[in-house]
Amino acid sequence: MFFAVAVLSGLFFIALNPPFGGGDEYFHYQRTAEVAYLHFLDKESDAPAGVVAFIDRGYAAISGGPYSRKEYAELAAIPLDAEHRGTLTAGIFTLHHPVAFLPQAIAFRLGAAVGARPLVLLYVARLAGLIGWLALTWLAIRRLPSHRFALTALAILPTSLFFSSFVNADPVTMGVAFLFIAEMFHAIDTEQPVSGIDIVKLAVLGLAAASTKGAYAPLALLALAIPAPRFESAKRRWISISAIVLPSLAAGLGWMWLVKTSFFAGARYETWGGRAFPDGQAAFVIEHPIAFMRILFDTILTTPFIPRAAVGAIAEMGHMSIHLPAIAYLVLSLPLAGAITLDPTAPRVPYPWRVRAWGAAVFAGCFTLTMALLYIQWTGYQAPIIRGFQGRYLLPILPLLFPLVRPVKWATPRRARACVILLALIGLPLALWALVAQSFG
Repeated sequence: MFFAVAVLSGLFFIALNPPFGGGDEYFHYQRTAEVAYLHFLDKESDAPAGVVAFIDRGYAAISGGPYSRKEYAELAAIPLDAEHRGTLTAGIFTLHHPVAFLPQAIAFRLGAAVGARPLVLLYVARLAGLIGWLALTWLAIRRLPSHRFALTALAILPTSLFFSSFVNADPVTMGVAFLFIAEMFHAIDTEQPVSGIDIVKLAVLGLAAASTKGAYAPLALLALAIPAPRFESAKRRWISISAIVLPSLAAGLGWMWLVKTSFFAGARYETWGGRAFPDGQAAFVIEHPIAFMRILFDTILTTPFIPRAAVGAIAEMGHMSIHLPAIAYLVLSLPLAGAITLDPTAPRVPYPWRVRAWGAAVFAGCFTLTMALLYIQWTGYQAPIIRGFQGRYLLPILPLLFPLVRPVKWATPRRARACVILLALIGLPLALWALVAQSFG
């Protein structure tokens, strides 16, 4: 069911979304090119001259509104021109971890090797990202021992489908997080001893999740919720947990440290969140954690943060963050809630309190770290509230809260399936209509 909906909608989004029509796709296309040519943390890197020209011209064109037929033809005509080299200058949007762009970068490099034009490389990279997300999410749904309908509902929300179908870090980030959480809950829920292969699998997935987005490094701490009887001894338990947690934390925090001490060292720049000063802001957060927590709570409680986050998680798309009519979010929230509460795969006997508490704590840790990074890298220096949060940042970690949900007594596969189908039948046409309306006027 997921695969049918996701393939159909993904192909529609790829075809109908104009070049650079995704959120900040021009920057992520550049990051894909940087990773494809093995420039991971360079302030300046070389790429085929046609790629550089395509990025510059495409950015200027999309900034002026929907493409005209002439503008699209001009973009399509730009050759790769691999014999000549241009220069890509890294920015705050182009410093994502290379792991988050692996499928797109591999496809990009293969396409460039046969001389594909930059516009073709854009669509090739989109398709590679979608395929990677489809595979990872499908495996996650299969491996999750409970709440499968709930995860399916999250995966077919318009935001999930849209951000998985253009060039950006979200397809791999979301898919890897889903699969890691699914494998972790599988290890928690099974009655079989945790094997060495299981530990290796969890360690690799935890490392990948932390690498794709450093704010999700705390996901690895969910290993502490695996019951002690699943291990042969206390010694093996702590060795196994360390093998999962330590590499993940080192990868996530290590990349953030590398970025801070190289690109962001002494940097000051303007964002729509204010004049950012990462060094000063990081020092403020570390020296005054209570003051930062006050800023965090003020952001959540005294601004429209919660409704905006909910709206962004359900349906937010496009270069200019397309929003649906207000009534659409209410309509979409009903089958979403139904798929979650009517999910018969959820255990009738709730997970132990330890599992529920650790899931909620890890969710809070990922959320807080995300907000801290936004405050440091995006928000104006010592601003009273945090800027830049988008609801889609919640999607990869929302499955952590599934153990808190108990199914209602009339939950059945038929009813849960009907909610998922209804969500797709309402959400996909609305999303496509909104995208086409913005992109083509």
